[in-house]
Amino acid sequence: MKELKSYLERERKIIDKGLEKYLYPAHAYPPLIHRAVRYSVFSGGKRLRPIMVIAAARACGGGGIKRAAESLLRFACGIEMIHTYSLIHDDLPALDNDRYRRGKLSCHAKYGEAIAILAGDALLTRAFHILSLLGNCGVAREVAEAIGSTGMIGGQVEDMTKSATGYAKKIEYICSRKTAFLIRVSLRGGAMIAGGSAAQIAALDRYGRDIGFAFQITDDLLDVKQDRKTSYPAVFGAENSKNKAASLIKNAKKSLDIFGDSGDILKRLADYIGTRGK
Repeated sequence: MKELKSYLERERKIIDKGLEKYLYPAHAYPPLIHRAVRYSVFSGGKRLRPIMVIAAARACGGGGIKRAAESLLRFACGIEMIHTYSLIHDDLPALDNDRYRRGKLSCHAKYGEAIAILAGDALLTRAFHILSLLGNCGVAREVAEAIGSTGMIGGQVEDMTKSATGYAKKIEYICSRKTAFLIRVSLRGGAMIAGGSAAQIAALDRYGRDIGFAFQITDDLLDVKQDRKTSYPAVFGAENSKNKAASLIKNAKKSLDIFGDSGDILKRLADYIGTRGK
């Protein structure tokens, strides 16, 4: 685990340098929006999704990694901008109404609701600006589909509107879209940019589906103190939730057999996701 933590910290610094490069500086006019954007982006995130982009590319191997290095960094940073936009909007009073994120004031609590909404909008727009520089419409299209109304946003809508009654039928839909879709497209995009084969991309997609679902379950377990009635543990119980997450992690790791030793870091990331909060 110590080795993994060192790896994550090293990769996080690379992603942060990329974000510094691709985001507008805080003093760019109008400075208020750029300060709010950077406040949220650099608020202590682990950068798991962009790290998965790079890890997926490396798992696919081949000589394309060095040639695609700049494109991979752009894509990884675009993914993190989208993730941050989703967190800013999730925290708003109209959605989850969270005043704190990672121990700091959430964007709307510090800058007001209007600026928080616009900061999220700015991040999403900037992300697609960065993605447009890849020259790969297929990757950008997959991202758009993953985070739209039938993907990440759709999962958030169902999470907001469904009560505990009948929730069991929708829980997989919510877990797969609210969290897993962005993870899946992070992995798929990294593999596509690195020139991964169809079989490799399909394996990473299965891996992302399962660890994304497990990620949401572990999030729900960590949030159980908030008494959320529409969460996986609230519907299925804490013990069943832990068992489900463990099963998903096991299946995810099995999907990586195609990569041999090249999939080792992704297996460790799966274990890391399954043990968060322990």
